[in-house]
Amino acid sequence: MGNETRVLAVRPFVPSKTSMHIRRRSKSCAKPKRRKRCSKVTSCRLCATLMRLAKKPLEHQQYRTPSVKAKDLQRSPCKAHAAIVAKCQAIVGDYDGWTIKLEKAGLQRTVQVGPNDVYGFRLAMLPSSRHSTNPQYCGRRVHAKWIDMDTVRNWRTICDRNHPECRHRSVADHVRSPSEGPALLIDTKLMCICEATSKQVYLALSYVWGGSTQLKLSTTNLSDLMRERSLSKPQYSTKIPRTIRDAIGLVQALGERYLWVDALCIVQDDEVHTRVQLQAMASIYGNATLTIVAAQGCSADHGLHGIPGVSKPRSFHQEFFGTASGRTFVHCPDLWAPHSHWIRRGWTHQESLFSVRKLMFVGNSIEWQCHYAIFREDIKDEDVKIPIAEQRIHGFRQERSQQCLLHPRLPDFEALESVINQYLSRDFTYPMDVLPAFAGLEFVLSKVFDGGFLFGMPEMCFDAALLWAVRRTNYEPRDDGDTASTLTVPSWSWMGWTGIDGFAWYDAFDHIKWALEGYWSSVRTLPLVEWYSGSGLTSKPRVILNHWRKYAGIGSRNLPPGWTAHKHTPIKIKGKYVVENTHRQPKHFYTHESDPKMEFWYPLPLVDPDLASQPNPHDPPSPFISCSTNRAFMTLGERFKPHRSFPSVVNVSVHDNSGTWAGSLHINSMEDIALGPARTNDDPPATPCELAAISTGWAYNDSHEGLMEWSHPDRPREGEKYEWYNVMWIQWHGEVARRKGIGRICKEVWEAQELERIHLVLN
Repeated sequence: MGNETRVLAVRPFVPSKTSMHIRRRSKSCAKPKRRKRCSKVTSCRLCATLMRLAKKPLEHQQYRTPSVKAKDLQRSPCKAHAAIVAKCQAIVGDYDGWTIKLEKAGLQRTVQVGPNDVYGFRLAMLPSSRHSTNPQYCGRRVHAKWIDMDTVRNWRTICDRNHPECRHRSVADHVRSPSEGPALLIDTKLMCICEATSKQVYLALSYVWGGSTQLKLSTTNLSDLMRERSLSKPQYSTKIPRTIRDAIGLVQALGERYLWVDALCIVQDDEVHTRVQLQAMASIYGNATLTIVAAQGCSADHGLHGIPGVSKPRSFHQEFFGTASGRTFVHCPDLWAPHSHWIRRGWTHQESLFSVRKLMFVGNSIEWQCHYAIFREDIKDEDVKIPIAEQRIHGFRQERSQQCLLHPRLPDFEALESVINQYLSRDFTYPMDVLPAFAGLEFVLSKVFDGGFLFGMPEMCFDAALLWAVRRTNYEPRDDGDTASTLTVPSWSWMGWTGIDGFAWYDAFDHIKWALEGYWSSVRTLPLVEWYSGSGLTSKPRVILNHWRKYAGIGSRNLPPGWTAHKHTPIKIKGKYVVENTHRQPKHFYTHESDPKMEFWYPLPLVDPDLASQPNPHDPPSPFISCSTNRAFMTLGERFKPHRSFPSVVNVSVHDNSGTWAGSLHINSMEDIALGPARTNDDPPATPCELAAISTGWAYNDSHEGLMEWSHPDRPREGEKYEWYNVMWIQWHGEVARRKGIGRICKEVWEAQELERIHLVLN
């Protein structure tokens, strides 16, 4: 069926004439028998609508009912739904004019009840008998203290039977090689560490270390821990945190034998071994038959509560609601915990991303999550196959950004940006851990993005990647704190800063066909310099490929292998948008044989995954990049009016030494500039700045762009194009410079300056 909304022909609840007559007589005569009669209501429109929606099948169709005024519900003779009304009242607080609405969204088993679309709660109808097979009665009573292990086994059986994509571990298929995968595993039968083989079926654990003191594998205890029953010896068993002990017991309860846990399966003091295993995270978690996620607690000592015969009991309480028909509904609360330490930790991000099947311990309950299902204890399982991206569940879900991992040939810059934005929301005990924690993701994406990555920056579009901008200013450079790592994270990468809230490569999407339809941007970024990895001061630098626009304007002939050109017919209206500059749209768009549904304005250079070069784990990447370019000295002027959506972002005008308006600059930190809230547009320029040109760009003057200076009265508007140089505000520390901001300087103003040629080395 389609995705259109179907509105049920359900009238808002209005007291019937009979009930109104009963109340009037009750008020005048005050007869007890009349009051008793009105309390025995067997039919209620709210309860009946709830029942009707609950009986709708699991489908794409969406069902909604008109809102009902709370006062009408409170005057209703039906007392069965009083608890539902009271729960809605608790949501809105003291507000009197609220209403209640019911909705059954597409692919939802439950009915959403609440005062609006955002705040509400989900109800599932309980069966009259626990043996009922009617799918309408999808609610389930759950034991408050103990998990039903048969339920977990059934989830796995359903997935094995109905989801071959999950069983075949599709996420990691294109990144496997003989050298990847876990080196060591925990043998839960012999209770020791063992060498891993490619044929072993194992589970993986994703958890937070926290501040707990725990047993860690090292070069000194490795040989001892590989002896049978060594993990059962008091000298070691007492140092194993509760979460790991419970995970070992869970593996045994599920009838499996092997478990991978980072603390006990990576030799922590072997730098080379650790780097190799961190790069193999995609294979380790992607090829685990199941990942156990300990999403509760702030440390490894919390445990996995509720496993019979293994761990401490849990405390899971259910809330039940009656209806006029006598049917009972159970509240199915959102298990998502936005303040969970697990969901905030940087190390767990890629663990969740790579895991094909997850058993989540969250909200004192458990939840199964795979590519085609989300199973909960309080909702009956169904043998259905629903892509998880289509399930409107406010719980832990497979990240939208995982799509970039599922295309072994086509790089997806939008998805990469989404991955990084999720990553930026995570915390690290040591800020410098950002690099090793991202290593597994870089390793995977290097098989898709030609040239690989350098500190989280794709080399194939390096000039555009350097233009990253954020939605909040006053982010700070990372320092190494107490970490033993000697590797610095550079200022030119998003990895080099903390406190970043949202991030975008605004200029890296012009190859995607939708970029010229709907809200169209004409902004283009073009290479200016040749970038090198390495300073050239102490070692020979390596050329950074930076060739993402190699096939731009190629036409329909001499296409790279696998690409097909299609004639493009411009459209003037896309949905609710009027498409601008249709006469400037390309004559062709392109598709690749690996995914014909994805359309591009020009072919992209692709990498053969079998031939992809990988970083040598013995050689950490250089934090230095270098080029030959021009620099100019200018000054900062007035601050642009903050955007209402991003009030903390600081963008300022730039003036040359004669006072001429030159362009705009996005500032890393307010501490770097002598600007205050009292400054106005009439104030003279203030802070001096050294700017280095790193690329060029342009946009059509008759388009509507989101550039910070687009509406500035001094921006040049003559001619077809507004042209500029992309510049980086730099500050030197000896022979090496660091980023302080990024911006644009008008082409004619920049070329009128006394430019100086320099060898720029950035860290």
